[in-house]
Amino acid sequence: MARLTRADFFRKDPNKKFEFYSDFTNNFKTLPGGKHLARALDERSIQQSLKNIILTGIGERPFQPLVGCQIAKMLFDPNNQGEKSSLEFFIQSAIELNEPRVILVDIIVDNGETINRYHRDSNEVVITIKYKTINDSTTKSFTQILKRVR
Repeated sequence: MARLTRADFFRKDPNKKFEFYSDFTNNFKTLPGGKHLARALDERSIQQSLKNIILTGIGERPFQPLVGCQIAKMLFDPNNQGEKSSLEFFIQSAIELNEPRVILVDIIVDNGETINRYHRDSNEVVITIKYKTINDSTTKSFTQILKRVR
């Protein structure tokens, strides 16, 4: 009889898809059985984390004062190249500090100066984050639309 080693428990079953990343969903829904929380897996987990980082203000999370990004305060600033550069810098800094699973490729902030495939008014900022994960070399994209609401 073959002896099992510790490594045997970590080997991937060829019939089962291996999960690299797993987080709870933002709304804490339960599975149909009712006792377990639903999870966001792999790509959805990373995109949920990116959205949470972007939409969380610095100092907003208790006991974690450095988590987040300060772009919500900048949405009513003048719509110019300086604001665009500042948004890109703050988003890049927040992701690099708070999301170790992501390697940033590019951050594109469209603050209404250019026309793209989104039909919108000038009160929206479209943020596109292109990234790679630490275990995958393919470039993925995440888009978040921020609206200036009074």
